[in-house]
Amino acid sequence: MKFSSARDASDRAGGGVTRHTLVKADDAHFMQEVHIEGFAGEAAQQIEHAHPYGFTAVPKPQVQGATQAAEAFVAHLSGNRSHGVVLVMGDRRFRVMGMAEGEVCMHSDDGQQVHMTSTGTVVSAPMGKTITGQIMQSGSMPIPTQPQGASAQMGQAAQAGKPNATSFTLTSTSFTAAIGSTSLVRCDSNHATIRHKASGRERMPFERGDHCRGISLLGYMIYARLSPRRVADARRYCDGLGDNGGWSCR
Repeated sequence: MKFSSARDASDRAGGGVTRHTLVKADDAHFMQEVHIEGFAGEAAQQIEHAHPYGFTAVPKPQVQGATQAAEAFVAHLSGNRSHGVVLVMGDRRFRVMGMAEGEVCMHSDDGQQVHMTSTGTVVSAPMGKTITGQIMQSGSMPIPTQPQGASAQMGQAAQAGKPNATSFTLTSTSFTAAIGSTSLVRCDSNHATIRHKASGRERMPFERGDHCRGISLLGYMIYARLSPRRVADARRYCDGLGDNGGWSCR
């Protein structure tokens, strides 16, 4: 059995969990690795950063010359400072503040948020950004390019911007719903267009005779919000759907 001196044990205990600042992150590995700085003159690279299951993020690097940076709380296994693991990473520069008890918010560094409140979930983005929802063409988990030398297939790839089966896109001035690359509904502050899936014909809003997906109802509702002068028309359209379950467009 190995024994250590009281001084050695004290040093290990005192350095078991410490606060560091982030220099930069490397997200090209199965477990994200970071470059951090701790005590004066102490730097550590290729330190693993463990993320909670179902959530991952790439923290912003430290700006050269700035005093603020993301902060890492590092556990040094067995008190060995050459074997650290980042358990939690926080960044007071971008944290969403002032929320109510029980609320949850995911956010980026530029103001994009998914905010879960007691009354519902709010997805928001600054002017100039785009909000997209999509169902992919495949039912399988997206597999990323594996790092060189990988012995097993691990990880999954991001799907933003990839070809999809159905999608909706919301910007500050328009709403579009599509199947594949074909737009079924497009609404902006001036007009709304419905495309007949089979024939490819387009109709301006509130004309009779076309049939399209029920997503058009949502499109008309958003169109009414973007163009308030057409609220009455949108209401007449919604009333006219009757028992058709939103599958008939007119």
